[in-house]
Amino acid sequence: MDVVVTLKGNSTWLLNDRLGRLLGEIKQPDAGTYTIFPAPNSALLGIRPSPYPSLQDAMSVIEFHAKGQCQLSSGAA
Repeated sequence: MDVVVTLKGNSTWLLNDRLGRLLGEIKQPDAGTYTIFPAPNSALLGIRPSPYPSLQDAMSVIEFHAKGQCQLSSGAA
């Protein structure tokens, strides 16, 4: 399943599938750490939540778990 990552705020990114269903969020609670929060009953349940040193590292783990691509939406960097 492909996952689209969209910037929601200064330190939160939404995770959706290509159909727009919410899969969870990535949050950056502190500089240099990123945490994945799966939505209830989503395909990301069971993923290791954290810590990840970069957004790209968290996205790579999501790709592996979802067996698809995990990409930033345009303007999400």
